[in-house]
Amino acid sequence: MKKRTLSLMLALLMIISVLPVSAAADAPKSGTCGENLTWTLSDDGVLTISGSGAMADFDYGAPWESYKSSIKSAVVGDGVTNISMGAFSECGSLASISIPSSVTSIAPFAFLGCIALESISIPDSVTSIGRGAFQTCPSLKHIDMPSNISAINESTFYECSSLTSISIPNSVTSIGASAFVSCSALKSIVIPDSVMSIGASAFASCSALSEVKMSENLRELNRDAFSSCTSLKSIDIPIGVKYIDNSVFFGCTALESISLPDSIVAIYTEAFRDCTSLRDIYFAGTKEQWNAIKVGEDNDALKTANIHFAVDYPFTDVDTTGKHMPFADAILWAANEGITTGYGNGIFKPDQNCTRAQVVTFLWRAAGEPTPKSTNNPFADVSAKQANGKDNPYYTAILWAVGEGITLGVDKTHFAPDATVTRAQFVTFLWRYENKPAAKPGVTLKDLGTVTNADFKSAILWAAGEGITTGYGDGSFRPNAVCTRAHVVTFIYRDMAE
Repeated sequence: MKKRTLSLMLALLMIISVLPVSAAADAPKSGTCGENLTWTLSDDGVLTISGSGAMADFDYGAPWESYKSSIKSAVVGDGVTNISMGAFSECGSLASISIPSSVTSIAPFAFLGCIALESISIPDSVTSIGRGAFQTCPSLKHIDMPSNISAINESTFYECSSLTSISIPNSVTSIGASAFVSCSALKSIVIPDSVMSIGASAFASCSALSEVKMSENLRELNRDAFSSCTSLKSIDIPIGVKYIDNSVFFGCTALESISLPDSIVAIYTEAFRDCTSLRDIYFAGTKEQWNAIKVGEDNDALKTANIHFAVDYPFTDVDTTGKHMPFADAILWAANEGITTGYGNGIFKPDQNCTRAQVVTFLWRAAGEPTPKSTNNPFADVSAKQANGKDNPYYTAILWAVGEGITLGVDKTHFAPDATVTRAQFVTFLWRYENKPAAKPGVTLKDLGTVTNADFKSAILWAAGEGITTGYGDGSFRPNAVCTRAHVVTFIYRDMAE
């Protein structure tokens, strides 16, 4: 038996020895990679993809999978329209690649783990780059980004630890989660104004990042976005951001100052945890607005920092964190715009009933204090001078309001300047000021049936449809309720400022 087995082995070796060399070598380094695409790999490690159209979906690895360690450079021929998922992933020796302008998309993980790739130029024809496309490319130092992509997707440059800078094009509207995690050589970043959202952990552990210019149109700054950016010393959060999410600046141990807009309504748990160098916070609002912000746990750095307020709230009798909170911003706006000056000595009297003379004066100031169309005064109870001989502060405003048809008085010869104004009356003044616009369809209020005056009804429906009034919690408007000073400036604010 042993002799027979040995004879068979010897015979097999003799057969192999007389076969042509090419038959014993590896299979040819070429093939197809799409309906009209072919690939070849030269002996010196150049992969060339030729033809026209799309690469196939490589569900189980690229056709050159077994040669990936030998690929040193790649040339994608003009006519190829995409780079498929994982096409060059784990090509550990790939140092360069040429991408033509015929390519319009780069699929997810296309260059994942290309540890030798140092630079790449992506043509402007590319409009989408998939998630993780350049993940774990630790040698990548430079990349020319296309100008027409709308997003930098999740983990696109994850652990590109040699990337020192990148230009984000103005077409980008969002930066995805973990997009630049552990880009530890990245020193500065300019986020263009087109960007409205920064995803979770987008720049986490970018330990060299010291300068960040934020998008002026940013609306979402998600959790861990800049966590463990240990070189970041200051940052300006743009107006429009309402929430500082969980752990956004967690572990930013060098952070010394931050500017926050008055749009902030909440700072979530651990947003500033371990920000041990934080000394100054520049807040664009008032102390009262700052105190109204909801602050989550583990934000001790906020307690020891110096808060610098851009605006001092002008009125001491406005409870900005209590019952007057819904009106506080409107009152502050009205004061800053010169629409109201209050009663002096920091008194506004927000709960005081508003008179007819006061409301038309508020409107007149909001309109820019225009000159009345006529100096003719039809009212016996309105004069240019007060009893003390001083100028009547309401006189010009009343003449203007009558000339504009905003109010006609209580009759032809009386204006009743000291009479209080109901909610229905004031929204009607505002509606007439806006040239009687039509109401949005489908708007209704619980007690609208009690309103018989046609102008009142049209005005109330318009105001409700525009969000100028939200009514009461029970769905009513209460048209005959007296309008307070706080209510009046809030109606004007919602109509003209928001």
